[in-house]
Order: sequence, then structure tokens, then C-alpha cells
Amino acid sequence: MTDETQDERKVALLGRQPPRHISAPRVYFAFESGRWAYDCARCGAHCCKGFDYSIRSQEELRVHLCRSPLIRLFLNPPARTPLPNLLTVRNFRPGCVMLTKDGRCGIELAAGYDSKPETCRLFPFNLLKCVGDHLVVAPHMTLCALQLSDTEVAASSHASLLADLEAQGVMLNVLDATCVEPDPARAIAVERAVLSLCRQFGEGGRYEDFVLAQISAAVNGQGHSEEGSGRAPLRTGAHLEEYCSQLRAVLGAWPAAAHDESPNVVRMMVAITPAVRAQFVFPKRQPPFGEAPWCPLSRVPYVLLALQKVVALLCEAGMAQPSYQTVMGVVEAYRSFLTLACRLDCSLTWAPTAKIPLLPMNGAGALADEVYFVAAKALLRTARARPLGQMLGEACRAADVGRLALLEDLSRVLTGRLVLRTGREQRSCLPRAPLRRWVMAKAPVDLLCALATRRRRTDHR
Repeated sequence: MTDETQDERKVALLGRQPPRHISAPRVYFAFESGRWAYDCARCGAHCCKGFDYSIRSQEELRVHLCRSPLIRLFLNPPARTPLPNLLTVRNFRPGCVMLTKDGRCGIELAAGYDSKPETCRLFPFNLLKCVGDHLVVAPHMTLCALQLSDTEVAASSHASLLADLEAQGVMLNVLDATCVEPDPARAIAVERAVLSLCRQFGEGGRYEDFVLAQISAAVNGQGHSEEGSGRAPLRTGAHLEEYCSQLRAVLGAWPAAAHDESPNVVRMMVAITPAVRAQFVFPKRQPPFGEAPWCPLSRVPYVLLALQKVVALLCEAGMAQPSYQTVMGVVEAYRSFLTLACRLDCSLTWAPTAKIPLLPMNGAGALADEVYFVAAKALLRTARARPLGQMLGEACRAADVGRLALLEDLSRVLTGRLVLRTGREQRSCLPRAPLRRWVMAKAPVDLLCALATRRRRTDHR
């Protein structure tokens, strides 16, 4: 196929008014082509049990009515759906009314794959995002039990998925996402470069080597040092060791080499990296970090490194075989902590515009209060400058049980409220809520904890 023909191919986003068309070269698949397999019958067709789906045309409706005329009673009319042309089919457990006893789609058996509703036909590669004039396609995060395959899988082939998108368009609403890079095209180019490295690093070795390759791809793709960091790009193994020491202090544990360098863990992490990166490079919204994104392209690899260590620790705890669902489940459970983790080796302080919370994590308990106030006081401009990882490690020292959950709650409070400590960050303007900062600086931790407990009791009454 010539480049000219490729440019003429388009994917129609029919749910937009007016419809929007994305040219084929601007469609980015955030996973390796043909590497991911799924077996609906073997997994019990979990996605077909209790999840509503949409009918987008009269032809799809006719196919449904031919198979089950009474399905008409369980349709939501267009006025109750996000898009005016769609009908929503209510789906109840234990399974879709179109599901056969052996876990197969009755519509596909009767009328062919192309007759399946769009929701089902695109699944599991139906996490679609518009980023500028690009379309990013990624697998559903947790619902499908995707498995890595050593042989080519047609169902996850980029060519076949693109042909499907072109042939029928997309009626369902496509998310509008932001980009951590001012130029989305540059970010897409970096993501394609990382994707091309997956086969090379998925054969074995250390995941840290792949992290260094991702950093190199980001720096080369951006053509400048990491924005807003105040330091040169981190490219060497020594810099990575510095980051790992901060991460280890925060986690309070470190995976043994047998699990950290396990071929199963490394292979899965390398393969899933493009899909995870798409979550952080193209987020729904970006937490601020001064005038730069909190997690720029050159910092995203550190999110992946933190994720890999958490997954390796999970395997050491007893997880026999990490899967796509395992890794994405960890991302969903600890997203805020992973986002914060990209800055663990930086010296940060409260942003001048941040209103420092005095009742940060409602209902989290006395230990959480103590951890927060220790960290909050260490982040004041008047405190000694230290890497964020060292601060959080000291704050969490007493939190041996439930540390990741505590870090997740703490990260939700801190992310977006911090800036790089430069010595000039609070001299250009009057800090917001100066009285709160004075109280945070002068009051001891036990008094702050007592005040927080009393405030919760008062609010509860």
C-alpha cells in the first residue's frame, strides 16, 4: 500500500457532530500488533455478563429482534442514551440474552462477526481517545483476560482492527484526552518508538534496561531537556540507581532478584508498557506542576519502573503468574501513587498557589494523619531540601501494614500541589493561605493530628 493510499484511508467518528474523520496514519495502536490473544469461552465470557451495550443502526436492531423479539422490552430509548442515535440494551447477570450456553455470541453465530454490536465488535480494543488530530486505540484496562501469544493473532492485528474501524466507523463516544507534550504528534512519535522496542527487550534481561531505552526515546523525540525539572535528562544507570533508592525508601520493601528479574514479570511488563504509557501520556486531565506537566514524557518511564517493582513484589507475595489484568489492576488501584512516583528523586515543596489541607484524608485514621502531617511539614519551603522519596519514606516509616493504600491516599492529596524546590518558588508572590502554612510549620505533629481528629468528630455530629 502506497503512502498516498494510506493517507486517503480514514476512520469516521460518527458520534461527533459533525462527524470527524481521522486519517489512518494518525491512528496509534498502544499495543504490539498480533501479540494479544483472548478466549471468550475459556474465560467464561465475563464481558457479556451484566454490562450494557449499544445498538447503533436499524440493521443491528433487526438482527436482535430476529433472534429475540422480546429484547425490545429491555432497550433504553435514544433520549436516555448519551448519543441520540443509539439504543442501549440492558444486560443482566448471569449473562447476555444473546449468549449461548457454551459462552459464544448468538448474533455472531447467526449473522456473522460484522453483525455484532459495535461495543462487542471492538472489545477488548475499544479504549479510544482523541488526542489533537490523532486517535489512540488501547485495550480495555481490566475486563478482558488478555494473554500474550508467541504466534500472530489476527484479532489483535493492527491491520484488521484498522480495517474494521474504517469500514464501519465509530458511533460510540470517543474520549477527549490531553497530552503531556505540547505537540501531540511528537508524543505519538515517541510512543511509536517505544512500541518498536518491545520485541527487543521482551526476550529477557532487566526491565531497567527497557526503562533507559524509553528515557532515551523521550529525550531524542523531544529534542530538549525535561521541561520544568530544573535538571538534565536522566539517561544513565547511575541516575536510575538513585531513583531506585528513593523508591525503595518509599515502598519499605524491594523485590528479590528471582522475582524482579523473572522472565514472566519482565516479558509481561515490556509487552504491556505501551498500553500503560497511553494512560499517563494521554490522560483525561493533567495535574499541574508549575508551568509544566507533572509527568512529562521523560518522566513516564519512572512511572513504569515503579509499577514493575510493585508487580514484582506482588509476585513475591504469592501471585503465581502476572497477567494483563494483574498489571492493569495495579495501575487502577495505585494510579495516584504511580503518578507521584515519577518525581521521587526531585526536591519538591508546596506550590505558592496550593492551599495546604489541614484535614487531608477524611476517614483514613490516626496513622494516615500522622504520615500526612510529617510529609506536609517536610514539604514546607522552610524545611531542609531533600528528595521526595526520602521525605515520604521517613513519613511512612511506621506504616508497615497497608503502606501502598496509605501512599495512594497521600498521593491524591499531594499530586498537583507541589513544585520543584528552586529557592525562588515562593518569593515572587504571596503564598496562598499563609496562616495555614504558619500553623503547619509551628504546630507539632501530635497537635495537628489531635485537631484533625476533633474536626472529624465535630463534622460527624
